[in-house]
Amino acid sequence: MTSAIYSKQNLFGRMFLRGLKQVILPAVLMFLGGAFLILMPLVSQLAAAAYNPNITEDLIYAFYDRTNDFVLIILLGLMAGAIWIAFMQFSFLFKTKKIDFYFSAGIRREKFFAARFLAGAFMSVLPVVLIFVTALVINLLLFGYSDELMSGFLQQLLGLCATVLTVYTLSVLAIGLAGTMIEGLINATVLLLGTYIVLSVVNTVAKYFLEGNALGVYVNQTNDFYVNPSLDQMFWMCIPLLFFKTIAENTCMLYRPGYGMAAGDETPVPYSGPGAYDAFYQNLDFATP
Repeated sequence: MTSAIYSKQNLFGRMFLRGLKQVILPAVLMFLGGAFLILMPLVSQLAAAAYNPNITEDLIYAFYDRTNDFVLIILLGLMAGAIWIAFMQFSFLFKTKKIDFYFSAGIRREKFFAARFLAGAFMSVLPVVLIFVTALVINLLLFGYSDELMSGFLQQLLGLCATVLTVYTLSVLAIGLAGTMIEGLINATVLLLGTYIVLSVVNTVAKYFLEGNALGVYVNQTNDFYVNPSLDQMFWMCIPLLFFKTIAENTCMLYRPGYGMAAGDETPVPYSGPGAYDAFYQNLDFATP
């Protein structure tokens, strides 16, 4: 029976398609969860704007409300989906019978691994792409085209795709290093949170043994509060849990600039207040994603 299944050519493609089919469920759940948290509020906003066009006059684009906990919930849900997909693709490594079945299929192991890995990676980012492309279309209908919209869209999409792929890849590595399912879960946790744990421990030790803060302090321009920076804040781009959250909080919503007249001057100038550009947008950097 095994020889009949794998007797035809293009085993790589067949293994790839087989891998896609095996992880349809988590991919669908990732899309539905993201759609509920991102797309549903936008659809509701679009419906409200149809009856009250002024509701969106202060916004250039909006993917979701940064004041809610949606960013963290979306991130954790998609990360969990990526981990689930990784375990579904490579959990056969914990079962001797399945190892014998796959490795006797007539395909080289590196090609077999590549097919499974690429299938899982594709299904991990596909829900993200579908969600944000749909969100882009909704924004185009609601706000019209703008360079700011496309910039925010690309930052969101690339940032979240990078985060999901990082989580998926580290999970696959964790499974490959493990001998049992429990070891795989432990390895995945260590790889995903290890950087944050190490930096937090070093930062805590430094607070106890150093006078003041080794990293100095800076002033928050929003409320003039003194802030003590920490190592995990400085290296947020190395921590999947913080990477996308930082990008999303700064690019999910952008207000139109407000203008006022300076005394004795007829030239409209931007003012810093409700309706002004978010300060982060002035320094958007596509190298970050």
